[in-house]
Amino acid sequence: METDREKKIRAAEIKTTLATLYPKVGQVSGGLIWVRNEKGETFHVHPDGTPAYEQRFDDAGPFSEGLAWVRTNGKYSYIRKDGTAAFGGEYDDAHTFSEGMAQVCVAGKWFHIRNNGNQAYEQKYDNVHPFRDGKALVLLGKKTFHIHTDGKRVTA
Repeated sequence: METDREKKIRAAEIKTTLATLYPKVGQVSGGLIWVRNEKGETFHVHPDGTPAYEQRFDDAGPFSEGLAWVRTNGKYSYIRKDGTAAFGGEYDDAHTFSEGMAQVCVAGKWFHIRNNGNQAYEQKYDNVHPFRDGKALVLLGKKTFHIHTDGKRVTA
């Protein structure tokens, strides 16, 4: 079994090799790496540099929990490792999944979605953080507090 140190060394070697093929190279995540080509197109590649799919995006994030955010024409969505859309939905901003949830923004309001694209709770906030140990920090007006995955406020 590969140690953490060996994994880091291998990831650095992959990144160094890919840097000879692409001007911008992201981190290895979920067995794929996001890259940006000379045309400014962003997509994911296998460690050997071959594209994981044909689509090209304006920007793309790392894979987490089998999904990655991508941006096209100013709107964010999520894809699977084969480049297909994970679910419907376009967002003004989006982040990686953590504990089965991702932070997204629509019309200036933030909330979490589940990995099937469904909104996790009804309330929308001025800002939300990723879930950690089943709780997320949120901002509503001038108040900050933690919520559970169902959107209910954590009480002491």
